[in-house]
Amino acid sequence: MYIVSIADQKTGRRLELTLPLTEYELDRQLTSAGVEHLADVKIDGVRHTEDIITLPEELSPSTIFELNILLAKLERHDEYWLNDFSAAVKAFDFDSAKELINLTYDIEYGKYVFCRTADNRYALGKWYVEHEGGIVSPWVEDNLDYESLGRDLDKYEFKGKFCDSGGYVYLPKHNQIEDVYDGLHLPLLHDNNESSTSLCYENEHGAKVFLSLPAGPLMWQELYRQMDNDSTFTLTESVVLGQCVRLDERTDVEELNRICERIKDISPKESTKLKEVFEYANSALGDEDVFTKYGAKNTGCHERLRAIYEHLGDFDFIPNVVGESGLAWYLVKNKFPNFEADEGLWSYIDYDRLGHDWHEIVHGRFTGSGYVIDETPPEQTLTEGELKL
Repeated sequence: MYIVSIADQKTGRRLELTLPLTEYELDRQLTSAGVEHLADVKIDGVRHTEDIITLPEELSPSTIFELNILLAKLERHDEYWLNDFSAAVKAFDFDSAKELINLTYDIEYGKYVFCRTADNRYALGKWYVEHEGGIVSPWVEDNLDYESLGRDLDKYEFKGKFCDSGGYVYLPKHNQIEDVYDGLHLPLLHDNNESSTSLCYENEHGAKVFLSLPAGPLMWQELYRQMDNDSTFTLTESVVLGQCVRLDERTDVEELNRICERIKDISPKESTKLKEVFEYANSALGDEDVFTKYGAKNTGCHERLRAIYEHLGDFDFIPNVVGESGLAWYLVKNKFPNFEADEGLWSYIDYDRLGHDWHEIVHGRFTGSGYVIDETPPEQTLTEGELKL
């Protein structure tokens, strides 16, 4: 984690934040401290809580959100990786937030080579023979001029840098560096994890800006900053609960944001269930309109999400089952009503048939992480108690 010292230039108030945070939590902490305008936030210092890594003093991110992206990417890695990152930062004099964010991508993609034991030219020559030199007989190995080999590798082949902290880093000739981050349009912080909801706006040149939902007032300011008064940006993609969803003209983005605000604090178990039921409802559109059944007023994404969220209790979700036999095994093992059996008989049950027959009755649906059942009973001869879990 990182301690970030900031000042509100409008009020003069100073505070410290522990980053990284989700965009929404960062927005909430800033607004709770009285920050009204993103441009008023001045970053005075950044330090790692355990002093594992030191960022350049000249680091001057465009906004606190840009800094948060950088720190979130660094937080994903262990001390070993961070040492490599620090070595590259110092060796190549990277000092801007843009350069550092792109460096994280380059190291993750394996574009840089780190010779951690090569503290000088002799050691670089030894490293090359041990890691890249192919087959070398012991007699030849004992008579190599490692100093000259390391010198020529450094000067003509690698053209890298010896690191102050030890080791050598270089960029192979065949590895081309292309900036993932252009310095304005920030990458998505959460990378569309299973519970995330976000919007993507794209301009006529293909540049994309993202807005995670729920979004606070400073997040909207950050979105408009990245759009940079470009009127060609239009909403092109959406991810709702980790699923790509088409937004039609009936979707009210502000209302979608308010619904995401309502669901952000539900438990992890309920969050998983909501995601899977929403997936079920989308996949069932060809059979029946689940959304309309539960009160969606139109096809807008905000209405669909609201309908499922407000009627989540009308669905059952069985987690972590795959296939009809896996479903039957789960029901028997957990002694669901109508599935009780002495454990001595478990090995003799035809789980394929049992799961198939029950699936045919309840008309559930397998999703990415389990099995969803709409508890509203279909027209069957079974009683409501037999259909419910």
